[in-house]
Amino acid sequence: MRRLKDYLDDFDLYDWLANYVDIKKVDEHEIHIETCPMCLNDKWKLYINVEEKLWICQRCKWGTGLSDITILLSEVSQKPIYVVRKEIFSR
Repeated sequence: MRRLKDYLDDFDLYDWLANYVDIKKVDEHEIHIETCPMCLNDKWKLYINVEEKLWICQRCKWGTGLSDITILLSEVSQKPIYVVRKEIFSR
């Protein structure tokens, strides 16, 4: 049985996030989200490394020490984390 990490390796994070928020693609490894769901700063301060599946808000530091990208996806989409994980498994 494949684990969540295995599914995330094949998951298109950029495409999924584009359905919920405004994003800027910096390069193939990094994107920025316009508004941080934690501090509500709308100055493109939420940085996401799409390869490593890590994120940090440069204003409130949300994401520091967190390694489960489904936490970010849940907050951005305002869906429960189990629903987000189910979507990832179904893709």
